[in-house]
Amino acid sequence: MTTRHRQLCKDIENDVRESGRSVLCIGGEVDSPPFAYTIGNALKGLPELLMIGTRMGGPLNDLSEKMLGRGRAFDDGEIVRLLIGSASNGCAKKKPVDGPKAKKSRPVTHSDALVWWSSASPEARSRFIDGVGLKPLLAAIPPSWRREAKQAIGPVSSRATRLLKLALSTNTDGEVIAAIAAVKRVLAANRYDLHDVEIRLNNQNHRFGRAA
Repeated sequence: MTTRHRQLCKDIENDVRESGRSVLCIGGEVDSPPFAYTIGNALKGLPELLMIGTRMGGPLNDLSEKMLGRGRAFDDGEIVRLLIGSASNGCAKKKPVDGPKAKKSRPVTHSDALVWWSSASPEARSRFIDGVGLKPLLAAIPPSWRREAKQAIGPVSSRATRLLKLALSTNTDGEVIAAIAAVKRVLAANRYDLHDVEIRLNNQNHRFGRAA
């Protein structure tokens, strides 16, 4: 870790200690947009915030203060009103009520963010990701990662799924045998066999304490 990176980590710690959070503003590159995010909200039981498409971190301070004031995170899809001009505040911290004047966060590069990530503990990384939330995180995943994930997980066959459900739900031996045979044909047609099959429960359909 270089002297600059050590100083960045120290500045982040000081910002969190003095004003409750640090806002990092990351410049965009050819294949990725700029973004800004908070570090420190999780220490107060609130989610970290991520804003994609701009380096202006002012709204993140305002949104964080709103969460602190009401003592809870925003609801999914909730519309939040901000004061006009908050988007032009850059990454400046708001002055804490009972503390010294907060420092201004400097725009940092992707490498600075990676340095924080590499030096953070697994628990700190987990808190940060949990604070960002699943939907914003999925929205920020690069397209190449999505393709790799689909290739690693494998395709979902709706026909094979329907046939397997039929085999498990029917009480007729003939229907069970026919459905299993049809599943094997679907697999063979796509160059798969039973060794490639893995059953996963869909938690989105979970009802009354058991998965569908």
